Amino acid sequence: MREEEKIVKHDTQVQEQGRQLEAWYALWNAGLMQKNAARQFFRNKGATETQFKVLMRLKYAGRPVMPKELSEQLMVDKSDLTGLADRMESAGLLRRVRSTADRRCFLLELTPKSEAILEEIEQPYFELIRQVMSVFSSEELEKIIILMAELHKSLDCRCGWSAPDFPLRKKKG
Repeated sequence: MREEEKIVKHDTQVQEQGRQLEAWYALWNAGLMQKNAARQFFRNKGATETQFKVLMRLKYAGRPVMPKELSEQLMVDKSDLTGLADRMESAGLLRRVRSTADRRCFLLELTPKSEAILEEIEQPYFELIRQVMSVFSSEELEKIIILMAELHKSLDCRCGWSAPDFPLRKKKG
């Protein structure tokens, strides 16, 4: 390879690395901004963003859920979920019930209080999401979903966490 070709190849690699870094930070910053918007939304709503995620998973599961399954879906350690579940149970946001299949196991389910909170905030939260995401066309949203799925796969290979499917999106096929 001639010297000129080496320089062009090096410049191309540097440019690609710069684009990768710019995309990484753009995703990172968008995630931080999303977290801040959610934190502001959930202020004085009767549930935190994390509690809302738990309640949504329970609601859309349509059945009581094992803590292990919920921790996998939320990508948190089971011990962290146990502490969160303790606090949510104390606040009346969820209930632990014994599994009929295995009396040693407990399942988590919604309470009337958590159902009322979801009734009050679920649609306004979806409206916030709609407003934020309305800058994208349907085609762009589909591309984002596909690209994020690819990113999840790449990250899964490196960190061992599998990103779960969101319960509102039906799998194709």
